[in-house]
Amino acid sequence: MLCHARPRLTFHGISHVSRRASSGDALKQHAFRNASKDAQTLPKRPLLHKISFWLRAVLIPGAVVYSVFYADWGEGDHVFMPPRKWLEEQKAAFFNLSPEERQLVEGDAQTEQSSQAANDLKKVSA
Repeated sequence: MLCHARPRLTFHGISHVSRRASSGDALKQHAFRNASKDAQTLPKRPLLHKISFWLRAVLIPGAVVYSVFYADWGEGDHVFMPPRKWLEEQKAAFFNLSPEERQLVEGDAQTEQSSQAANDLKKVSA
């Protein structure tokens, strides 16, 4: 007949806490028994870690933006055509004048031309 024996596991450095503890005080005492009395501070991150963080934060999104909006993917339609068309529409809307702005510019241009013509007449007659 085979008898299965339970292995006896012992953990070194850990003291036994009674399971019958009625409050969490025994557990708290156990948890802080081996803790060091000095406050532990985290080591300062080297400059290399800071630089690598900022490079990742700038280069990865920059590469994505470049590849979506500016990289040459060849002739024909590709997956980035809708965002590129959207960007072209935004640029056209930003750099083009509205009808009201065109009227203002045309009115200013007409008054400028008439004032230049008047100045030219004064120069010729003088």
